[in-house]
Amino acid sequence: TQSGNVGIISSGYPSALVANVLDTRTNISHFELGMVNPIPFNAVRKFVRSHKCVLIVEETEAFIESHLCVLDNVLGKKTGHLPYGQVDVEHIEYALDHINNDTVVKYTDIQTIAGRGVRSICDDCPYMPLYHILHDLDVMVAGDLGCSVRSAPAPLEAVDTGFALGSSIAVACGFEKKGIAVIGDFGLAHSGIVGLINAVHCGFDVVVIVLQNKVAAMTGGQDVPDLTDVVRAEVADVSSFDIDAGVDGTLLELINEKLGKRGVSVIFVKGKCRKY
Repeated sequence: TQSGNVGIISSGYPSALVANVLDTRTNISHFELGMVNPIPFNAVRKFVRSHKCVLIVEETEAFIESHLCVLDNVLGKKTGHLPYGQVDVEHIEYALDHINNDTVVKYTDIQTIAGRGVRSICDDCPYMPLYHILHDLDVMVAGDLGCSVRSAPAPLEAVDTGFALGSSIAVACGFEKKGIAVIGDFGLAHSGIVGLINAVHCGFDVVVIVLQNKVAAMTGGQDVPDLTDVVRAEVADVSSFDIDAGVDGTLLELINEKLGKRGVSVIFVKGKCRKY
């Protein structure tokens, strides 16, 4: 719609948040971008020039906004109206309440680990024995921004690094010596399978441990597809281990066996999440 002096350009998930906000702010126009690369400049420029001011609502970085910064009526992250990173409804409401200001300075308390507290693995997690094994192994372990990243702080200290959901396999391929990538089956389906295919194609040395609990435990318990057959079609050395049946040293032996081999090895460690 093209109404009023204020317009909003959004992309991705924030577009749904904007739609919720506009339920009570009917005098604001909304231009939802279905594609941001390349940006449809003609349509966007026409929208911006037809409004007194336009708020750019996007997550993470100011990608769209940075392409429109030559237009003096564009507001967003760079002007302080919205935060970098995740955007919530409250942020959009705040930005609209201060839309008449060219810049906004909002002072916030920086969250620290000490202040927030450590978010650790659930006490009854079936993979606790595995995390203890990883802690004792003298190899680099790449975690994933699923449950495994919560094993990084003391006292477990099971993983050495964690970057993004689905990234652990690609990260572990960059270790100086052969290491381990720990990834949930949800992280594997999300994007980790791409890193696995690349590892095989490039001939990297890495042991991939897939925590196969068939659920996205960090984000609400959604079902996860079983990619075992997909992995077997790509990787020659694939094993399975049922951690709910007990560990008794056999899991450590299996991991050490894979570490002693060249190339890519995958271990599906099956366990049932106690939370779901």
